[in-house]
Amino acid sequence: MNRTMVWAGTLALPVLALAAAWANTHFMAQQGTDWDVPVSGYDPRDPLRGHYIRYQYDWPLPKTAAKADDEDMGFQPFLSGPVCIVGKSPAIASARLITGGEDETGCTSIVRPNSWRESDGEDGAHTVRLYVPQAKAPTMEAKLRDERQQAFVRIRVRPDGVATPLSMSFMPRPVEAKE
Repeated sequence: MNRTMVWAGTLALPVLALAAAWANTHFMAQQGTDWDVPVSGYDPRDPLRGHYIRYQYDWPLPKTAAKADDEDMGFQPFLSGPVCIVGKSPAIASARLITGGEDETGCTSIVRPNSWRESDGEDGAHTVRLYVPQAKAPTMEAKLRDERQQAFVRIRVRPDGVATPLSMSFMPRPVEAKE
């Protein structure tokens, strides 16, 4: 066998492996169901981390899942564990936390926390950050501060429960009736 052919094959093997890994990652990123999740607790554009918006998902959980005093302050308490989403994509009809041993039937999608992201203070199911191009950052920052607007993040939930934030949109907040 020709030495040149052996060297060419040896050099081509890592390139082919890298191409296969990229193709698999790209394929997995395209799988899943898209959902529009309301968000709160933003930290617009942390300049030390680049042009990212950090936020917390504001899952439409049953009232028993959140403490009343936390809700009075306008945010959900720290949540942990998988979240069961029920609805027709992209609209979420309801969500609930899945606690140990609980049945997962009836869930349209399940968002599972990623343990590899927790070291950064994010778990992918409750607290996340979204990259924002520098040109759009001032506009988005103004919308995030506008209390008349509700921010929604479109996420893609893969069959294995990994959620990937795709984009952020805004809608007028519903007017709450005073009692």
